[in-house]
Amino acid sequence: MAVKANKDIQKGNKRMNYSINLLGKILLPALMLFSADLYAAPTPTTNLTDLPAESFAGEEFCFDAPLSNTDPAVGYGPYLQIQLPPDITFTSATFNGAPVSSTNLGSFPPNISDPLSSVLVTGTNGYSLINLQPPIGSIVQNGPSLVMNICGAIDAAAPIGAPLTVYTQPIFQFGDTATGTNGAILGAQGSA
Repeated sequence: MAVKANKDIQKGNKRMNYSINLLGKILLPALMLFSADLYAAPTPTTNLTDLPAESFAGEEFCFDAPLSNTDPAVGYGPYLQIQLPPDITFTSATFNGAPVSSTNLGSFPPNISDPLSSVLVTGTNGYSLINLQPPIGSIVQNGPSLVMNICGAIDAAAPIGAPLTVYTQPIFQFGDTATGTNGAILGAQGSA
């Protein structure tokens, strides 16, 4: 009787191991896909569709630059980095009518170290690098865009008809944690 009971237990164990293996092969990949979506890093985005196609030399122009998050995780410490050509001088930036903190980090070359992201930034010779920090701590996925109005003045001696390219890069200074444990997250650089 004891031998038969041991054989039944062994059969039961084999069935249980088979069931566990089968579930592991089906459920584990599904859980991994689900958890990857759940813990995706935030992605800061912006665009320059509002940049005027033409402006007059010697005059100020303004444009809107929306900053948003396209992924499920919250992005902390949002800010915008802009690179302006030598013929454009940054004059101001606002968010909801209030001034935005701006820091002119200098002109290229050499490469410039961004004190907020700790990243070495490479740019076009003569361009200036400016960080714009709206007074917002974080951005959630599909939340409203943080629209900053940015103004610059075109030098009166700027060549007429020559394109002046502006570059922007959205960044989450603290990445996907409020303390910056995982480091900054840089979005794609855009231009217009």
